[in-house]
Amino acid sequence: MCASPGPGTLVRQFIRGDAAAAARIVDQARTSADPVLLAAAALIQADPGRLDRTARAATGIRDRQLVAIAAAHLRGDRDSFRAHQGAVTTWFTVLALSAALFAPIAIGIGRLSGSSGRSGSSGSRAMRAAVSVGIAAAVVQVIGLARWSLLVPGFAADAADADPAVAERGRDAFALAHLVLGNIVGETLGYLLTAAWTLLVLAALRAARWFTVFGALAAVLVLAGVLSPLDLPGVDLANFVGYVLWSLWLVAFAVQVLRGQVR
Repeated sequence: MCASPGPGTLVRQFIRGDAAAAARIVDQARTSADPVLLAAAALIQADPGRLDRTARAATGIRDRQLVAIAAAHLRGDRDSFRAHQGAVTTWFTVLALSAALFAPIAIGIGRLSGSSGRSGSSGSRAMRAAVSVGIAAAVVQVIGLARWSLLVPGFAADAADADPAVAERGRDAFALAHLVLGNIVGETLGYLLTAAWTLLVLAALRAARWFTVFGALAAVLVLAGVLSPLDLPGVDLANFVGYVLWSLWLVAFAVQVLRGQVR
């Protein structure tokens, strides 16, 4: 007996025009607490009341954004992005520039291996690899985030065009960019490379056990994000917790370096 497809798979099938997937979304939404599934059911049934339940189930930033987009669609506000384009592009540009800082951070930490890394060639090799991986992590995340400033305004203009064919091309182009540049490059590769960089740095440096365990735990939870397309329960929450812990680990790393406790 085949397993029932997860919420993300059903929604993607619905977007491709699968009527059976739409029916299953509505059916599963009766008992599901998944925000993606609930928002899709609200759109399918044109039922704003369902969004109240969706809003209660939305725990992360991405889920709350989904609720806002679905609500705008049900209000008939098809041009919400263009109405707030300046703010959206500005903040995503800030996020992209923040992601770019990963590259100089990786280079700077790479210099620690010369005087305070693990003895032997294995530590040096791990740190050299970490520098390259950290730069790559910065690049893929900048690419994923920069699409909102560089590409999405054009897609939004096309999607709002009076010509249905142009509007459909705009929506299709946005969906493709979201999948390739957002989900695959920015997110999946970003999770993989961020986790790999963290583990390589931990392998290259000598530090307190708590610091090593803290960083390794954060890296594993961040890495869980690569499983998000499989719709496994708890994956998105684990990834979110991982990034919170990873951010705290970076702060602890800076403190350790300033105190000379990383050696």
